[in-house]
Amino acid sequence: ARGAQWNASIFRADGFHSNNEVREAFLQKCCWMSKYPYQLAKFQLQEMMLAPSWFHRAPGDVMTLKTDLGRAIQSAKSLRGLCEALGPSMARYHDACVEWRAKRGSEAKEALDDNGDEHPFNLMHRHASSTCM
Repeated sequence: ARGAQWNASIFRADGFHSNNEVREAFLQKCCWMSKYPYQLAKFQLQEMMLAPSWFHRAPGDVMTLKTDLGRAIQSAKSLRGLCEALGPSMARYHDACVEWRAKRGSEAKEALDDNGDEHPFNLMHRHASSTCM
């Protein structure tokens, strides 16, 4: 069970994914869920970074809390703070999820994009293309 806590891709038939990819995918799922307690997400992200040296790692995986990323995760006080620790694209994803839930709650039909797809990933890309390019 600890191996799955350190890297949830342990059970994938195509092998391990990097811890960085797993952290990002995990945090995306936390953002997607409306009431996921950030304390649980923070605990899990810290556990992912505390894997022992003998555990499988992909090149470039950060596996200690004594880095800028580890300190940012430890000092985060919200789910958005955890997203900011992983980078600006994750912070935008968090904001897109919050925006999507707000629209869905009051105006479900307006929350749909042109293709009828509600997923925040589409909102994020629409937002990123309008502000970053």
